[in-house]
Amino acid sequence: MREIENGEATILDKVSHGLEETQPLKTNYNPMKTTKTKLALWIGGLAAGVAAGALIYQNREKLGPQKEKLSKLLGELQKTGEELGKKIKAAGLESIERGKALTQSTAEKLN
Repeated sequence: MREIENGEATILDKVSHGLEETQPLKTNYNPMKTTKTKLALWIGGLAAGVAAGALIYQNREKLGPQKEKLSKLLGELQKTGEELGKKIKAAGLESIERGKALTQSTAEKLN
């Protein structure tokens, strides 16, 4: 290490021996502000959950028939999604077959 220039050798010695002091990062970070914000968000979420639970409990008789309608609509949506998936798959396979046929006919024309 001493073969290197004097200034570089000193820096390398400090780094290799852990003598180089590090300066703390200067930021505008305030842990108290962050903690207060997190606490406020947590309490707000808790209050919103309690309010939503109270509304659901008060309207539980009204939600019974709606639950059946929702289940029916979700079932129809699932069937539609399955049908759409099958059609997309079929169209993809058809496109692949057309691509193969086009490639083969082009290759025959070139030969």
